[in-house]
Amino acid sequence: MRNPLVISTRVLATISFAQATCGGDGDGSDGDSWSPTKVVQETRADAAAAKLKAMIKVTATVIRQGVAMEIPLKDLVPGDIR
Repeated sequence: MRNPLVISTRVLATISFAQATCGGDGDGSDGDSWSPTKVVQETRADAAAAKLKAMIKVTATVIRQGVAMEIPLKDLVPGDIR
């Protein structure tokens, strides 16, 4: 079975090649704001942003029983924030 991402990328590359060889200078001045290249770039950017977001851990430093500790925000309880 083939990977759907590979198939869609090949289809987009074919469309991009056809656009480049059949007209249009590629600068977007012809009014065509959609292009396969733009779709691929936006998809890659979204994936990179999602990976970066997954790397971020939002925490808070709290003092519990006299000991300062860093905990995830989801574990905050009343009394942690003063």
